[in-house]
Amino acid sequence: MAYQNLWLAVGVILLSMVIAVVPLIKLYQQKERGPAAKAQLAESFNDELGLLAALVGTLFIMWGKPIADPIASILVATIIAYNGVKLFLENFSFLLGRSPEPEYLAKIKNMALSVPGVLGVHDIRASTLGQILFTRDAH
Repeated sequence: MAYQNLWLAVGVILLSMVIAVVPLIKLYQQKERGPAAKAQLAESFNDELGLLAALVGTLFIMWGKPIADPIASILVATIIAYNGVKLFLENFSFLLGRSPEPEYLAKIKNMALSVPGVLGVHDIRASTLGQILFTRDAH
């Protein structure tokens, strides 16, 4: 099979890699990252890996070794799957709305008791969704 414009493809891939690395660098430089930023960082990293696989595959096709393209794709797919499982395991409790630590619930109770006119607090229920904490007094 004869391929055409492979150097153009290499140029487009390299340009895409340069453009895609900008948000990756910005995210990497952030000191604190919440779950959404971690997911975005992993996705940007996966984008770069995909572009790298396309570059390697294209170069190897140019050099007469087309088998490298599917091998690179399998490697990148494996890394992406690993990152996806890792992100899921790190964040599933946030996705399900886990309860905060008992110390935090005690802090909420003390804050409520410090309000003038509040005589008591009972049955506090709270769930954490990402960085947001929702509380509700169950009756």
